[in-house]
Amino acid sequence: MPELKVDCDESSTDAEAARQCRYLRGATYDVVGHLRHVQAARPRWMVLPRDQDDLCCYPGPGLECPKPIQPCK
Repeated sequence: MPELKVDCDESSTDAEAARQCRYLRGATYDVVGHLRHVQAARPRWMVLPRDQDDLCCYPGPGLECPKPIQPCK
């Protein structure tokens, strides 16, 4: 999801960016995908979603899901 900005600032001067950042940090997520071992020296694993439908969110109280993530059903 290239349009998802995970390195954000809740006190940004751009009101929409600050709102999306609050949504991003206030939600919990379900991710489905392939589990891949990415570093042999230390056990590091990465979940690689196959498409956009493999990621959904449960928004925090009084919040929404950040764009473009859809709420979990």
